Amino acid sequence: MANIAVRDSSFEAAIENAVRQLVSVRHWGSAAYINLPIYYPSGTAVAVKVEPSRSGFRVSDGSLAYREIEQIGGERAFANNARVLAGEIGAMTDKRSIYLDCEPEGLAGAIADIAEASARIAHKIVARVAGKGDAEIADHLYERLKMVFGTLRVERCVKIQGPSTKEWEVDALVNLDGQAAVFQSVPNHHVRVYSTAAMFHDLAVKEHPPVTISVVHDKSEMGAYFGILSQAGNVIEEGQSDKAYEKAAATWLTI
Repeated sequence: MANIAVRDSSFEAAIENAVRQLVSVRHWGSAAYINLPIYYPSGTAVAVKVEPSRSGFRVSDGSLAYREIEQIGGERAFANNARVLAGEIGAMTDKRSIYLDCEPEGLAGAIADIAEASARIAHKIVARVAGKGDAEIADHLYERLKMVFGTLRVERCVKIQGPSTKEWEVDALVNLDGQAAVFQSVPNHHVRVYSTAAMFHDLAVKEHPPVTISVVHDKSEMGAYFGILSQAGNVIEEGQSDKAYEKAAATWLTI
């Protein structure tokens, strides 16, 4: 006897509910805003705006990528980067958004293309701006560590391999009579917070683990990120006293 597929209503309901959580649509006037499971560097979900147009529909990112990079002062880089990525998908740009006109049968593809391109623009520019800022912060940290521990004890931009076999690059390594201390500058940005926490957790399971210290600008501004960092190592503020730096390097105890 042939097997007869039995429809499981609870299973189907769970799947449909999950999809509704991943993708949602909100209508406002003549436009529709579609949220997709694609994310900007801040963790905000990408939403595309769909409006009627002469050719059928106009799909745009509603200037969300621009607003994302504006928060970190990277808006000047939008025009060139958006123009390049728009060219890859046959889209257009204006001063603050990327958009694509399409016929009804091409609507799904246009929504996917604009959402993906908008996220790529934001991630590319944020990574570039953050990288430039990180270098300046790392320079300041290196100079501070030399003043606290002495030039001969401080190594800059050191690569350390963890048990995971991944090679990590740390901002500075301080050698203290057989005990190593890793100092990493961490801006208030989820990408750097999570990458630093992952690195510190990996280094913690070495046979002879270093003391790990995150150096932030202001603990109170870190919010939940402070908890993530403090679970992986010490956390100090860049403006704290020399004694705070020395204490952090000596033992794992959040300062």
